[in-house]
Amino acid sequence: MENRNVNPETLRLNNMDDVKYKHINPLRLHLELVNDDRDGEVETVFHTLGDVHYGNTISRDVIVPDDMQLWALHYMIQPCFGWQNSHLHRFSLPEEQFFKITDDKMGNHAALTGVVFRCLWMDENARFWNDDYEAGMNSKAWLRRKYKGPYRSQCYEESITQSTLDLARLRAMYNHIETEYEKGEDWEWYGFPEIISAKEYAKLKDMPEEWYEKEEFGRKHKVCRKVFAFDDIPLSAAFMFGDYIPDELLERLRIKDVLSVHQGGLDAPIQEELPTCFEDVFTIDMQKDISMCLNDDEDHQPVIHPLTDTLEYFYDYGDGWQLKITACTSVEDLLESGRLTMEELEEAVHTVYSKYCPVCIGQDGYNLMDDVGGIGGYLRFLRSVFRDADMDDDDGYIFGEYENKRESLAWARMMGWTKTKHKNKNVL
Repeated sequence: MENRNVNPETLRLNNMDDVKYKHINPLRLHLELVNDDRDGEVETVFHTLGDVHYGNTISRDVIVPDDMQLWALHYMIQPCFGWQNSHLHRFSLPEEQFFKITDDKMGNHAALTGVVFRCLWMDENARFWNDDYEAGMNSKAWLRRKYKGPYRSQCYEESITQSTLDLARLRAMYNHIETEYEKGEDWEWYGFPEIISAKEYAKLKDMPEEWYEKEEFGRKHKVCRKVFAFDDIPLSAAFMFGDYIPDELLERLRIKDVLSVHQGGLDAPIQEELPTCFEDVFTIDMQKDISMCLNDDEDHQPVIHPLTDTLEYFYDYGDGWQLKITACTSVEDLLESGRLTMEELEEAVHTVYSKYCPVCIGQDGYNLMDDVGGIGGYLRFLRSVFRDADMDDDDGYIFGEYENKRESLAWARMMGWTKTKHKNKNVL
């Protein structure tokens, strides 16, 4: 390759004769661990341990086919960061963008259900339609089959047809509700709803709010009763329907459907203008497309255009891992820093074309692991296993539950963790 300003999205190898998937558009994803690290603790710990670290968090860079679907992206993320697919996860838009395109209204969310978002009443088992791992399987080979293309979701419950049916049942049950409401300085709270008739709703909807004092759990607070028609229910009250998160994206969506691409490096301008309101997404063309898909016997799904320049990935709600995912068309920063060579890049792009498989091209920071206690627990673990023999933890905080170095290291190995970093091309 002669040009150092490489563009993985449009790159074509000098010789395409020996590659099978010539239609692929490779894309660089930057996946970065989000943490509340005001004091730079992550960076401090990594530098203290002598690790070459380029930022104040942990990240991975991967070249992927841009038609990779989100369910496959999940399986790719797991080995990239050292997790073992043993906890719940979800993909979401950033909170600000989510509320921009829904205006915090259940009716707007309903219009985009099966198009952008999963239905709040999606069948629980359907979320794990592709988790067929059984004891004794080679976990790395199993994961590779999941994140290798071609990609086709078989989760029928995410289709526009089934999502519309599920939504109709939800709307019929909660067509009109009455709930207890309390407002604080920085929050709003809604109690569990009581289903009311349309006649009762018509009678109560224009009545002035009447606040009354209520004592609960030893605390007095003021609440009032509020009524909502289904379309006006705030999305912040979606928990009323059960343990559901309204910003969960459909995982049949492709990366290029959701994520706008930075034309150049990670800080370069994005490919196209993002929607700023519900009407920007739910256009006349989209409404026609939805109608056509619902009346078509084929398994067609509505077409969407990029909604965000940052995709969020949540894993293990107990440990609370969160990744920020961005896409760009340049790897110049990796080349300039010496973290990637032109030969490695050429090999990686060839692998994407010939095997329809993502390739890791950059790592910053050690691997993580499951059940370590989030970022705080992980830092205590690192201090424990890398500390000098004479280091003490008198207050029980520095090492915490990982005070015993030998036992902690043995447990980590059982969890698949190792101090040795794999070469980029061997991560996936």
